[in-house]
Amino acid sequence: MYSYQGASRRPPDRAGYFELETQIANPVNTPLFMDSIWPDLWAQAADPFPRNLSTGTLKQGGIGRCMIARHGGGATIESAAINLACIDGHVESTRLDRLVARFKWHKNYVPPKPVKR
Repeated sequence: MYSYQGASRRPPDRAGYFELETQIANPVNTPLFMDSIWPDLWAQAADPFPRNLSTGTLKQGGIGRCMIARHGGGATIESAAINLACIDGHVESTRLDRLVARFKWHKNYVPPKPVKR
């Protein structure tokens, strides 16, 4: 989906890239395009949410690049949403609070463990 070649001045960590379409084990939950403030991101489960959902955050390429209140009629993590398209071709509106746990952001992405209440 994203060529590691020229992506960074640092040596690439090729282990997380989907280099072939056949490496995508879960295309229905693998985002391809979405509402965001930057053309790419490299989400990690421990990424902090941005403080301002109107602007998101560019910090370290994390999930904050798409954590913006674009849709849903609210300005909270639980009410705001973005639209995204997944590898399988479907498009959906997804609440911001579901982005971290639901989607497979890259080959080595491990979602956070659910909080027991």
